[in-house]
Amino acid sequence: MKKIFFFYCFAIFLLSSCNQDKHLWRIQQDGLYGFVDSLGNVVIEPQYRYVGNFIDGYACVVTDMRFIERESFIKRDTLLEVKYGYINRFNEIVIDTTNIIKLRLEPGMETFPEKFKEKKFGFRTQILTDLNLSNDRFLFQDTVSSYYGYKDSEGNIAIQPKFRTAHAFQFGRAIVVDTIKSDEYGEKDYIKILNSASAIDKDGNVKVKPEYAYITPFGRNGETWASYISKSDDSFIREWVLIDSNGKNVLPPNSMMEFIYNSPDNIYVCQMDFLDCKLYTFMDRNGNFLSDYNHDGELNISLDGKSQSEIFRDVTFFSDGYAGIKGRYDGKPVWYFANKKLDSNFIPYDSVLCFSDKIAAVKEFIKDDTFSSMRTGKWGYIDIHANLIIPYQFDECGSFWGALAYFKNTGSTYDMEGYINKKGNIVWQTRVSNNK
Repeated sequence: MKKIFFFYCFAIFLLSSCNQDKHLWRIQQDGLYGFVDSLGNVVIEPQYRYVGNFIDGYACVVTDMRFIERESFIKRDTLLEVKYGYINRFNEIVIDTTNIIKLRLEPGMETFPEKFKEKKFGFRTQILTDLNLSNDRFLFQDTVSSYYGYKDSEGNIAIQPKFRTAHAFQFGRAIVVDTIKSDEYGEKDYIKILNSASAIDKDGNVKVKPEYAYITPFGRNGETWASYISKSDDSFIREWVLIDSNGKNVLPPNSMMEFIYNSPDNIYVCQMDFLDCKLYTFMDRNGNFLSDYNHDGELNISLDGKSQSEIFRDVTFFSDGYAGIKGRYDGKPVWYFANKKLDSNFIPYDSVLCFSDKIAAVKEFIKDDTFSSMRTGKWGYIDIHANLIIPYQFDECGSFWGALAYFKNTGSTYDMEGYINKKGNIVWQTRVSNNK
């Protein structure tokens, strides 16, 4: 799957499902960040190196970010050092901006420093999500041990720093990794170290025992997917299980999938690696795979030895009752929207983003015919009835989050980016050099 689809859609889900202050949107001008309201009025002038979204009345503000290298005789780590604090909606600093945290880049994120230098918006969003102040808790790092803990909105330590890895609170739970150390590297020790992720409440009480290798963020329904590693013969097996916020199993383990993505719609995206190809399908909350969908003509494989479900090369999450599915039209790869029965009444698109507020961003599909010169190959917006409500006119855009959606149009020497409302009117924009 293209990471941009899952990441962007998932970010929108997280933002919409948390207690967000939806009347303020981030803006960037001359390399600095601030906020506008739904009418495009600048309410906090761009003055920070980066800002997070307002959650529970607070937004993380970053005054400095830099990459540093940490070497040992075993390996070299790339760390993102962030100097940060928190403001309220009146731009009053409620937590001093002298806090420093060093976030280690996980494997596969080696190219992020380059993206950072190129001012890729999504990169900063992805990396700094863990610094959200939510449920009256924000992440901090002990300067001596480098372990992570949590402070409250008064700046007092609420949970002592004792975690190797920790993430922001969502829906009363934070996902953490214990500080397991072992001088012996036997098989059982290795499995224990792999399965050391857990979930805690805002008082630091363990609600999900440290017996998982990975836990996805909890949804508003209080459930999430977690995976653990077990050993069978000479191989390691990853199994996924749906759990509630107290660690109780909702569905039995599933070992067929490489990854299962959480969703607020109770229709989960499942990823499978087959012959070095990443393939996707959907599964409902009862563990049933959705019915066949035959638009794309891609590979069919048996999941349970009896029935078959269609596996797709790329998909989006379900939102507002629809998901994007990559298929084919006249031999060309295209995207469709399909309902939970995997029926489609939409025309093909070149690319799509998830529905949000019953509006979806779509990129026009250019068919090779006599009228192709009349088509733009740009992004516009449709409603859930497939009506084009905002014409194709943007080179890049994002999903609607509340009243506004991001857009960008590129030029020969500079780009224009900003926000539009649901009528397609530009409410705020700025000119950005593209360094061509």
